[in-house]
Amino acid sequence: MRSDRQSTRQTNQGDRQSNRGDAQSNRQDNAANRQDDRSQNQENRQENRTDRQGNRQDGMTNRQNNRQDFVNDNWYGGGWYGGGYYTPPGWGAWAGLAGLTTGLIIGATVNETPPYYDTVYIGSSSYIYSDGVYMQSVNDNYIVVAPPTGVVVNYIPDGCTLIQDGDFQYYDCAGIYYEAVYQDGATVYRVIEY
Repeated sequence: MRSDRQSTRQTNQGDRQSNRGDAQSNRQDNAANRQDDRSQNQENRQENRTDRQGNRQDGMTNRQNNRQDFVNDNWYGGGWYGGGYYTPPGWGAWAGLAGLTTGLIIGATVNETPPYYDTVYIGSSSYIYSDGVYMQSVNDNYIVVAPPTGVVVNYIPDGCTLIQDGDFQYYDCAGIYYEAVYQDGATVYRVIEY
């Protein structure tokens, strides 16, 4: 009987030792898997950040290309803006339909957005921006407004003059002054004075 108990104890001790070894091995495997998962998640996050940056850059490039294509396809003459605004050349037929054939003045109201535009923000205020013209939505209409100082846009209108003042460069776009700034991997333009 004692011999059987001794044999059972030895068998149980061997089983416990084997179980401890298996548990240790499982813990090590789990730790290695967690480390692999952390590394993979970090790689995925970096790849996602890179993809988002690329998508933002592609979106800005596509908007600029679409705007230029629209201007090229719809140039009907027309003047440039300044003081008030003259209807931007790329607005073509839309400007006539909107009743803007003689130009825009600050405070003018239209009932639809220009044919191409970006939405830009200063704080919580949003503006419609298209070829140097700024509008704000009021009820179901859009009102032409003065360029808000500090607003950042992806492009400036054609025909702007680069001004060098000591170490400072800025663009004069018919009385709207922009500075080029680097933001999110791209050059954008901030209104510094109107």
